[in-house]
Amino acid sequence: METATDQQNPARRHIIRHRDEVAAELLALLTEARQRVDIFAPRLDPLLYNSRGATEALTAVATRNRLSRVRVLTEDSLQLTRDNIRLVNLARRLSDSVRLQRVGEEHIGLNETLVLVDGRASLYQADQARHEYVIERGGGHGTAELVLRFNAMWDRSEPIPEIHTTGL
Repeated sequence: METATDQQNPARRHIIRHRDEVAAELLALLTEARQRVDIFAPRLDPLLYNSRGATEALTAVATRNRLSRVRVLTEDSLQLTRDNIRLVNLARRLSDSVRLQRVGEEHIGLNETLVLVDGRASLYQADQARHEYVIERGGGHGTAELVLRFNAMWDRSEPIPEIHTTGL
């Protein structure tokens, strides 16, 4: 049953297919983020994630307050460190609030991409070979399911040693 709140703030969902539109929507989502951004992609596209705008938006989220966090999961950690240096440097500089990790063994081979913002908005690509993304705002069921999936993947992930180094 639909409540008055649901009618006032319905989930908005649409499909985007053009690379420029994807980049613009991603930047808009990252800019709208207030406390939490979660990203999963087997390979992080540097044209999307290594841009100045994306880095500035993620920095704003990560530094907003002590509870803010940015979590990035990838399968190809070598590609991440080679092609997304802005993101890597951000994680090194703000290591308490920006974490980059490699997926666990059971999640290797996934070919989807997801970006979650504050648990209420998402950008989802079911297959990285197809340039079709679904963007959802307003806390719909699709975003809620993606949050649960991302959290399960994060719980089984591992730090990337090349990024999170400790020592003297």
